[in-house]
Amino acid sequence: MHQHHRTETQRQESRLHERLEALGADTPARKEAQTIGSALLKGAADRLRTDKPGKNARDGYVTEHMEIASCELLERLANRAGDTETAEVARTNRAEEEEMARKIAADWDRGSRTSRQKRQE
Repeated sequence: MHQHHRTETQRQESRLHERLEALGADTPARKEAQTIGSALLKGAADRLRTDKPGKNARDGYVTEHMEIASCELLERLANRAGDTETAEVARTNRAEEEEMARKIAADWDRGSRTSRQKRQE
């Protein structure tokens, strides 16, 4: 699941960069997008930690919902600006983030069991 999410995050970042390029975004906007992309990848990497599976699942779930909110905001702003292509990128990215949040939520029991087992070792 982690490798799939990492690849998905890279695709999302690429779609956002393409929109910035198409819109002729200046360097500060591009740098901000790179910062967001780096944060997304860090979130994916943090999920690979093995020290506390329950905590990792919780943090991943929270991160996904922050990303969902960001995509929702971007879509709304793009729609107001009449930029249907950026709105579609935001919708696509949001749908992927929502799917990942559902996968994490479906796995809560395993994360809590694994955390409990690690504490008992």
